[in-house]
Amino acid sequence: MNENIKTFTLRTVLSVTTGRLLTESEGPRDNGIGRMYELLNHMTGDSAFTHQLGRFAEECKPWLFRWFPELKIANAFLNEKDLDECISKTATPEEGIVMWLNMLKTLEPKIKDQYDIGQIPMDDHDKKDSLKKLEPGWKSIKAITPDELTEDEQKAMAKEQAEAEQEFVREQRILRIKQFLQTIIDYKSDDPNSKLFTTAEELLEFVVQYESKPSDVSNYEWNRFETILFTK
Repeated sequence: MNENIKTFTLRTVLSVTTGRLLTESEGPRDNGIGRMYELLNHMTGDSAFTHQLGRFAEECKPWLFRWFPELKIANAFLNEKDLDECISKTATPEEGIVMWLNMLKTLEPKIKDQYDIGQIPMDDHDKKDSLKKLEPGWKSIKAITPDELTEDEQKAMAKEQAEAEQEFVREQRILRIKQFLQTIIDYKSDDPNSKLFTTAEELLEFVVQYESKPSDVSNYEWNRFETILFTK
């Protein structure tokens, strides 16, 4: 880890490593995602746009696990089902996240409330100029702050941000499921006729189909997929 160190909360770090937005709110219209931007920007020395969050997170996650191995337990022992169950059992999502974090700390006492984090090597980050394709016209556009927007425009902006965040969470969830199923397939590759191998292959094919065109997958098909995934 280099000398350019910043301190971030556990919840911000886990938002990167788990793909679930766990950051704390600092106000009625704040979901804390700004802290996640700050962490990814710091680690890469770059500035992430919303559509780039997934790529930035995948670049940074291996380094967070390398620096802080204890964080792997959040992915290994407390899957999404556990987190969602905690949220469903409490009055608010915030209380559910706190319950989940307490479970996590019980499983791994080394987990801290804050982490001092450096920057990843420049070669491990694919720096792309997202505005370059807009030149030269973009330079003539006047920047608009939220205070200059009408109420309807602010609502539209908030809706767009929420949809982008939901898409990021969906992409991270699908990625983790694919990695999990591929691990099973690799593990049972010497026994391709086994029930575990064939089921994992079937589920992975379904996930790839869903990833390419979610609208082609019915609610019934998705519920069946989750039932098999979490019970088999």
